[in-house]
Amino acid sequence: MLNNRIYVNLTNTFVNRGKTGIQRVTRELAKRLSRHHEVIFIANIGASFYEIKRGPELSAMLQAEEVTLKEKVLIGDFQSGDIFFDIDASWGDSYNCDELFSSLKEQGAIIIKLHFDAVPILTPEFSHAHTVFRFAENFSASLKYSDYWYCISNTVKKDLYSICKSINLGRPTAHKVQLGGDFSTSKHIQANSKISGYGTFLLSVGTVEPRKNHQLLLDGFDACKDDYPELNLVIVGKQGWNVEDVSERILKHPDYGQRVFWLQNASDTDVLGLYGKALASINLSHYEGYGLPVIESLSQNCISICTKGSAMEEVSRGAAVTTALNINAVKNAVLQLRNEKRYAKLKLDAAEFVTPTWDEAADGIYNALRATRTSPGISSLPCQAVYISIRPDALHRSISSIIEYMPYINSVVVLTADNFYNKLSDKLAKLEIQITIIKESEVGLTQLPHDHQVRNTLLRKKLYAEEIINDNFIAFDDDYIVINPSNTDDFIQDGVHQSYYFYTNGADWLGGFPKPTSFDEGLFKTVRFLKSCGYDYKLYNSHSPQIINKSLALQILVRTEGMGLDEWSVYFNIAKHLHPNNFADRPYRVIGWPGNISSWLPTAISDDVIFENYYEHNNYSLPTGTRIDRYLDDYKSAKVYKSHVRPEKAVLTLSNQGLAFNSDKISGPESSRCELVLQVELRTFNLNLRIQNRNYDFNELSSTRWFLLRFSSIKQNKPASLDITLTTDDNVVHFLSIPVSVTSGAIS
Repeated sequence: MLNNRIYVNLTNTFVNRGKTGIQRVTRELAKRLSRHHEVIFIANIGASFYEIKRGPELSAMLQAEEVTLKEKVLIGDFQSGDIFFDIDASWGDSYNCDELFSSLKEQGAIIIKLHFDAVPILTPEFSHAHTVFRFAENFSASLKYSDYWYCISNTVKKDLYSICKSINLGRPTAHKVQLGGDFSTSKHIQANSKISGYGTFLLSVGTVEPRKNHQLLLDGFDACKDDYPELNLVIVGKQGWNVEDVSERILKHPDYGQRVFWLQNASDTDVLGLYGKALASINLSHYEGYGLPVIESLSQNCISICTKGSAMEEVSRGAAVTTALNINAVKNAVLQLRNEKRYAKLKLDAAEFVTPTWDEAADGIYNALRATRTSPGISSLPCQAVYISIRPDALHRSISSIIEYMPYINSVVVLTADNFYNKLSDKLAKLEIQITIIKESEVGLTQLPHDHQVRNTLLRKKLYAEEIINDNFIAFDDDYIVINPSNTDDFIQDGVHQSYYFYTNGADWLGGFPKPTSFDEGLFKTVRFLKSCGYDYKLYNSHSPQIINKSLALQILVRTEGMGLDEWSVYFNIAKHLHPNNFADRPYRVIGWPGNISSWLPTAISDDVIFENYYEHNNYSLPTGTRIDRYLDDYKSAKVYKSHVRPEKAVLTLSNQGLAFNSDKISGPESSRCELVLQVELRTFNLNLRIQNRNYDFNELSSTRWFLLRFSSIKQNKPASLDITLTTDDNVVHFLSIPVSVTSGAIS
């Protein structure tokens, strides 16, 4: 049973009261999803969402009747872990999808997109310009904010992956879901249908629009008619947009009304009757996300001809005749129906086709929604340590510390480069714990990316996919050592994973000065990605062992592969959003990172230290307790000194109006530093900062957007100032001088 609510967005169907296409799908699914109490149907009217309550309101919506909704649903009503299921054609809705999704993610909602196809993106020539624009907006917002995609066919899923790959957006978490195909009307209506007078005919069902390729349909029919003189063509579907030439061709066809017929207002009963009497149905669409007419045709024991390599072929599961989209291929597909043995075989395939039902479709989707609420083995206790390493000595030291202080760990798995396999095997041979070493070539890796973050993500994805990896495990780097006794509660308590962070707000991470490191660049990209997707952006690459859930890690690593992001921070920020009841943030319990506490300050370090980031230069002759006390004392002293720096957060704004600083001076103790953040509102600029004969230059290409002022570099008892010169893109020069002083006296 789901503990959270599932809000199903039916806005487009409710407002437009359509009965075909996507609107038919939403009605069929809504009718069946209403059986589940946690499902809440909503529609946006004006500027607000309203609930479509079970009873008269839902009944009217399902019948495409007008009804007034009374109870508002506020975005603030959403709770962490609730699902927003975007099941409808929401690109046609009036609200701003990006703003809506962003607000929902702030509430902790999980956004799931039912994805029909990306026709306006893949083949914009087959869509109205307005539709292309609206769809692109909606699709962009969905790519950013959707946690899961439910694709109606493998074809649609593959195309989604291709789009994301082309714009370096990783690989979204997508699942193929089955739609239904059974008519709500009984098959027996066929026998009572009054449809007649069309002789031996091909049947084409679908709106007449460019994507449906009626020009080729007519070309193919004309190519066949001399060889198949008794064959007629019946087209069923309303006239769509931008098909005036096709419409004219149909209506002015020399055989119109005799061999060519166009029914624009056929009912479901009429269509059933036509399927029962047709020689075959034919669908030559350039693109379909699903191909409901093919399913419906086969469900009525009617042979189906469809586009080769399309979703229509996929959903027919081998029961349809497929054709390339050219006249000769279409002609051959049709003329083979004259062969009695071939025709009998095709009729048998249609008769044996098992039609997916809407009941099955709704059950499958509901079960998929349920499955998002947990992850395999997420509550299991960890007993395995997992490494990526090419350093025998460091790995031996780290594993030795596990043996000494983590008795619940009974096995170790290591991924290493092929040329280090023997060295690691020899070095670790005498350790009294089960160790499995896997070569990179054994997981399909022969060449690794140069980018550090891209490489780490790929290595971890490949390693974590191995069968030997447990559902929950402890991920180590070889420079992590255990220095105090540990138990499983340090990583998991009552099914809740303890997630160790070192920086609360990743957006405040400034990086190195005067130039950021590759580590910094990875964090910058990670924070931008997480913020843009509506996730939290704490930093978890804490140089600490962390508990990892295999299934979740693979899902998230696949989603972000190739993007150059920090795998630890991406994992925990996304995982805790998807499973808020299974993750709890904790300050990291590590000394030794940073190696020098004066280089930068973590947000918080727990006093209850268990781990150490190993550095050769550390004084390991000191007792463990002494090393811990000294490190924590240095950290606490540094925080005290930092608290005496004024302004507390220094910001220099650069704009066309000039320079603006958020204080009248800069001051601080000699042992502290001021981190001056540059807030740039200019496209191009040149900035010079000068203090006591030292110059620093910045421009729009500078990777660093902050300035480090160490008070220890300021000469005592001598007036100092930070002199700033800004040249804007229109060559206007602005100047600002900020007094700088070193404070004295006791710091407490």
